Amino acid sequence: MIRRDVHLPGQPPGWLLIPQQAHALLAGRLARAWRFEPEFSPPVWADLIAASDHHDDGWPPWDDWPAVDSFAGRPRSFNEMPIRQTLAIWPASIAVARRLGPLVGWLVAGHFRALLLRSGALLDASRLEKSLVEAFLDQCARDMTAWLDQWLATADRGERDATRTGGVADL
Repeated sequence: MIRRDVHLPGQPPGWLLIPQQAHALLAGRLARAWRFEPEFSPPVWADLIAASDHHDDGWPPWDDWPAVDSFAGRPRSFNEMPIRQTLAIWPASIAVARRLGPLVGWLVAGHFRALLLRSGALLDASRLEKSLVEAFLDQCARDMTAWLDQWLATADRGERDATRTGGVADL
């Protein structure tokens, strides 16, 4: 769930709550509108769109019943969740993406891996949480290597070259 404060004229302050899947579908629409496909072969472009559309497909169970920050008195946004909850949700999103293809799985796992590395979660985590974060990062790295190898083994040379020069394989 993404939570944004809303201040409408003549109304009390409130929140806009955006389910993660709605955010993902909007990301896919934006990607389609930007029309980057000339840089990528049609199959690679389709995988990029699929990754955008489905990168948060593991979130509905949590978004249906978001946790509440009892101290602040508001629903928790995705970036305010305890790391253990986040690490329970992301693998479900990655699993859905992987079923759509190895490049889709690779892209979504890379997205969550990058978010985690930038989040500072390792700095703020307890010893148990650090081990969970490290295990998640290691699993992503192993899966991403395997999935990229699978994709490279089946993609034609033009797709492989265009993907590398387009920066997709440099995530």
